Amino acid sequence: MTEAAAVARAAGHPVGEKDLAATRATLTATGSPMTSSMSRDLAEGRHTEVDSVLGDLCDRARGLGVTTPLTDLAVLALRIHNRRVAHAVPGEGAGHTDGS
Repeated sequence: MTEAAAVARAAGHPVGEKDLAATRATLTATGSPMTSSMSRDLAEGRHTEVDSVLGDLCDRARGLGVTTPLTDLAVLALRIHNRRVAHAVPGEGAGHTDGS
């Protein structure tokens, strides 16, 4: 959230600390039902919309001169996940390994 807030601030849309803290508390509360569709897709082994969501954020960040190292890593990991899902053998699932 810190990186996303920095991008928003650089784009001229600052998020107040009070709002940021309230959002963080809601999303990270134990037992919180608040999840993103991308999180649900990942948990279910489905393709995610990483490029439309986090990829776009990273592209905008670069254009504004803002670094987003954690979000960049998340984008990479989710793109790898999407590639595995796209190349999964039916019946084996995205998380299947052959032991090699």
